[in-house]
Amino acid sequence: MPRSDATWSHRRQQWRAYARRFRRTALTAGRSQEFVSSCLRYAERLAAGGLPVVYDQEHLSRLVGVKAEYLRAVSNWAKPFYHRYVIAKRSGKPREIAAPLPILKAVQRWILREILAQLPATRYSKAYEAGCSIRTNARFHLRQPVLLLIDIQDFFPSIELPRVYRLFRDVGYRRDVAAMLAGITTLDKCLPQGAPTSPHIANLICRRIDARIGGFCLPQKVRFTRYADDIAISGDFDHVRMIRFVQRVLADDRFVMACGKTRVRFQHQRQCVTGVIVNEYRQADRKVRRRLRQEAYFISRFGLADHMQRCEIEQSNYRQHLAGKANHVRFINRSDRDAAHMLRVLSQLDGKEKLSG
Repeated sequence: MPRSDATWSHRRQQWRAYARRFRRTALTAGRSQEFVSSCLRYAERLAAGGLPVVYDQEHLSRLVGVKAEYLRAVSNWAKPFYHRYVIAKRSGKPREIAAPLPILKAVQRWILREILAQLPATRYSKAYEAGCSIRTNARFHLRQPVLLLIDIQDFFPSIELPRVYRLFRDVGYRRDVAAMLAGITTLDKCLPQGAPTSPHIANLICRRIDARIGGFCLPQKVRFTRYADDIAISGDFDHVRMIRFVQRVLADDRFVMACGKTRVRFQHQRQCVTGVIVNEYRQADRKVRRRLRQEAYFISRFGLADHMQRCEIEQSNYRQHLAGKANHVRFINRSDRDAAHMLRVLSQLDGKEKLSG
């Protein structure tokens, strides 16, 4: 039996057992047959999709293990339940991160695990999905004559509360439940960058965009992927016509194309998708690899402490920083020599410290 058929059969068995228990319990409690039938009609659609049945806001609070008063407070005014901070970016304006406080984060993780994870994104979405990464995203665009890169401007802030509410309504939740779920997963009436639920909600909201762009590219044998707000299109195509089409598709879904970040790269130029060079094979940026090579040379010659002193490096976790960079480069290309050499140099430092200790 195919896996999808087995999953469906299992869900049907679970549903029949649930319906029997619910009917027996409700009738014993004095509920009418009409009430039971109404509840089961509502629940059956959710169960068929593998979603948890949530009858009302009180029921949701019991499922997540948090008082309903807390959930209502978050849903009505979420600001006090977030910690905000700013991350500086090399280019462009700083990025504001809104990290939910522990209880709210636990509730959002429940929503992500029990509800959102059951709703699949499209095959074109390569960020925040199981088995996807910048490496797998870049694989689709190797050795292509033309590479078009388009950014969506203010991606998370563009996804506003009414659209999140509609997402939960469309999968079958009642108005009051959908309103609470949308309130818990938004901040200032839009998706917060920093909440665990935001990336997957964004991918689900973008399903129509993905389908339209993918449907336009497929007959032309043109490759298309979306990594969060980064759209990559590669192959042999008219890039001017493609830009106009994507801009129109985004506008239809109330997104704006960041025109200043649109890039077209041909095969003789450096082609880079989400930080990965794709001209011939997947490789990290040459500047990053060259820097690793230089750092490894100076550390081997002078030692880590002396190198840091010479370069006036005061970063307390500098060794971990270098190891992280090297591992990132090796993640992109497992056979990268510069990254492997840096990791060997750092490993030798560890051995020398053990001997001196």
